[in-house]
Amino acid sequence: MRTSADRIVVVITGASRGIGRATARLFAERGASVVLAARPEEALLKAAAECELRGGRALAVPTDVAKWGASRDWRGGPSRTLVGSTFG
Repeated sequence: MRTSADRIVVVITGASRGIGRATARLFAERGASVVLAARPEEALLKAAAECELRGGRALAVPTDVAKWGASRDWRGGPSRTLVGSTFG
């Protein structure tokens, strides 16, 4: 049984590929709004489009979360869920 996530915002780092991208798609399928953060902009935009095709809302934010303060410009209000899938 699917649960509805239509009232939550999920911030996912490393969202352009691998575990991060798969996680973003799963949240989008459940109706969540996802903020996708990663360095490669082209792959990130494709991931955002995939999420929207699956029923979620997506915001692609090209950024390097390894740089101190990089997230200050995009994190906005409080998110209920933060998924970090960035591995060094």
